[in-house]
Amino acid sequence: MLFNTLPFAFFFAVVFAFWTVFEDRPVHRFWLLVVASLFFYAGWDARYLVLLTSIAGANYLIGKQLEAAEAPALRSRWMLLAMVVNLGALGVFKYTDFALEVLKPVGLKLGVNPEAWPGPFHIVLPVGISFFTFQGLGYVIDIHRKQKPAEKRFRDLFLALAFFPHLVAGPIVRPYELIPKLHHP
Repeated sequence: MLFNTLPFAFFFAVVFAFWTVFEDRPVHRFWLLVVASLFFYAGWDARYLVLLTSIAGANYLIGKQLEAAEAPALRSRWMLLAMVVNLGALGVFKYTDFALEVLKPVGLKLGVNPEAWPGPFHIVLPVGISFFTFQGLGYVIDIHRKQKPAEKRFRDLFLALAFFPHLVAGPIVRPYELIPKLHHP
């Protein structure tokens, strides 16, 4: 759903209408934004909700472990895992087919049968993957640097990563800039 289309205008009008109805109910507003963000993302391809939720979940769990870890070596390992999860997901979706095409001539020179060469897999790049992976990484970096605490509730971090107005068009916002505004608009 593109921002400059009639379906988005209708979607936004409905969300805004419910937002005003729930003026005195911040919890209802919060869940309205969660549901709207899930619906918005699913409108592109619902299968990738698993990826979005997994990235949010991994960053949430790693953030909790980072906050609890005292030893610098252990903190570094958790930070490395966060980098592998976030940049690994981005790399798999963004560069797998490209890497296979670049390495294909090398494989041919080494005698690999062209019929046995994998791919291209025609991997579809999930919409907004750069935004939510870099936001997740920024969240964990803030915890690693002891600048911010880990979020107490998964739902807060999830909404910060999945928030539909900036999910596909940015900007990349640190979750700590957005989460307080979600609870105190």
